[in-house]
Amino acid sequence: MKTDKNTAIGAVLRKPIFKGKYLREISDRATLQKKDWMEGFVRKMGWTKFGEMMVDKALLEDKYDAIAKARSETEERIAYFEELLDLYKQYEPFIKNNKEQWALKGWARKKYERSHRTELYSYEYIIDEG
Repeated sequence: MKTDKNTAIGAVLRKPIFKGKYLREISDRATLQKKDWMEGFVRKMGWTKFGEMMVDKALLEDKYDAIAKARSETEERIAYFEELLDLYKQYEPFIKNNKEQWALKGWARKKYERSHRTELYSYEYIIDEG
């Protein structure tokens, strides 16, 4: 196979690949150094000129950046929801007492609050101390 500097294969094979923005995302980086694999990749992509390869690179980078942004937003949402779950787990023991307190009216509620003062106000104390 002829590999002059104007063909895509020649452009790919001229320099070894040892750095790049998305290189760390590739699982088997050693294959990028193999001439046969790289020639097959260029043929599979249908590149005949270096310019075609650069156009595809720009399109793929845009797609990858959009996917990476969506993934990071999703990871942030997951972290937020996990934090909410942890907070709910801390509050869960106090839900029963608070529901009982708010279900009562008038003097019955006051009596309940006096008899369950520790359970009702320990959550606020724990949160303030934390």
